[in-house]
Amino acid sequence: MVDVAGLRKRYQETKALAPDQASKGSPLSPGAEKTDLPRYFALTERRPNAAGNTTERPEDRVARIIAAMDEWGRWKGELGTTSHPFKADGSREVAPGDFSRTQVGDDSDTSPYRAQGVIGISTSVYIRNMSELIRYLEGK
Repeated sequence: MVDVAGLRKRYQETKALAPDQASKGSPLSPGAEKTDLPRYFALTERRPNAAGNTTERPEDRVARIIAAMDEWGRWKGELGTTSHPFKADGSREVAPGDFSRTQVGDDSDTSPYRAQGVIGISTSVYIRNMSELIRYLEGK
């Protein structure tokens, strides 16, 4: 559960600070010391594969991940959400209907909405697969 009252209190306290005091120690401040960042980010949790197998050998996981790429080297899958592509500015008239369940209005509304069967390149799948491949290479 989110502590909204606590967040509001911290926000008000920070807002009351002078700008130089609020940004003290920030790596983004002018003249701040260089902060070394990790070479890359990789997820540390291991998820089961589609069959629920978490004991798969690393070599088999890597082979499965590579085999899942299409001819262009992409991992495509069901996205879960999508949006209408921008066509033009929408109508100034409010579209009739209750959109509380669909999360999107007429076809000019570019808000994301849940959709089944929409296949594309998923950032979460890419990160999960690349993290697995990076962990494998680190072990070599």
